[in-house]
Amino acid sequence: MAESNEPEVVHLKGEGGGVFRFECPLPPDIEKAYAKQALVRVNEDGTPYVEDAEPAQLTPKEKLQAEARELGVDDSGTVPQITERVEKRRALIAQAAEVGVEATGTDEEITARIDAKLAE
Repeated sequence: MAESNEPEVVHLKGEGGGVFRFECPLPPDIEKAYAKQALVRVNEDGTPYVEDAEPAQLTPKEKLQAEARELGVDDSGTVPQITERVEKRRALIAQAAEVGVEATGTDEEITARIDAKLAE
C-alpha cells in the first residue's frame, strides 16, 4: 500500500464550541493552546475523539475461556479441562442440530432432548 503524502489532519474544539481543522504539525500558538487544554481534539463532527486503542492480545487459554463462555460452559481449570468441556459442548450442539432439537441449556438438558428425539 502506498504511503500518502498528505499531512495528518486533526480537528480541535475551542472554548466557544467551534470545531477547527488543522494540519500537523500544529502552529506553535495552537500547539500551546492544545497543551493547556484550551483546545480539545474531537472528530470532524465535534464528537469526542477516541484514540484507537491497540486490541489486547489474548493468551491461548484466554481465547479458550472466551469460547467456553460463549458456549455456556465452565471456563475455569486447566487448558485440558476447559478443552474437554468445550469439545463436549460442541459435539452436543452438533448432535442436537443433526436430530433437530434445541441446543440450549445444560449438557444434561441437551442430552435429554436428544435422547427423547431418538426414542421417538
